Amino acid sequence: METKDEKSLIIDILDGQTEKFGYFINTYSSLVFSLVLKIVAKKEDAEELTEDTFIKAFGTLNKFQGNSKFSTWIYRIAYNKAISFTRKKKNILFDEIQLDTVSISEADDLLLSNDEELQKAEKIEELQQCISMLNNEDRALIHLFYYQEYDIKEIAEIIDISVSNIKVRLFRVRKKLYIMMKNK
Repeated sequence: METKDEKSLIIDILDGQTEKFGYFINTYSSLVFSLVLKIVAKKEDAEELTEDTFIKAFGTLNKFQGNSKFSTWIYRIAYNKAISFTRKKKNILFDEIQLDTVSISEADDLLLSNDEELQKAEKIEELQQCISMLNNEDRALIHLFYYQEYDIKEIAEIIDISVSNIKVRLFRVRKKLYIMMKNK
């Protein structure tokens, strides 16, 4: 369904046809769950936060202005819920001091090249393990950019920070992953 059709659905829902909200749940629940799971890492927590995301979206649907895609709006709610949840747990998994010792070209050589070694199953598995060790916000950023293939501008809208800040954070995450892969 196109964005125009989604806007019509939202109008219908706000006019009392609340059963039509099921379309949004069916369409976006697996994507929302996937994003939240990358941040919180526990399936049970991700399920609960996904539910909370849709409850909040339904309750604040009248605030959706249509300036962005519905998917971007619901992802932003999900991201904020997941990050708020994890901040309470204070999971810091990486020492930021190591970042200064790596150049971006080294990180890009490992992470972004089409080198045959990177394509081997064991390297991919190692990379997945390293990604799982990142802090929650960095895992979410990797998920949105590389797995969901959102562009930097859309990620900036979801996370509610500037485009340049997203670029800096992606740069730093690549460096983290490079160091982690190098130390394996």
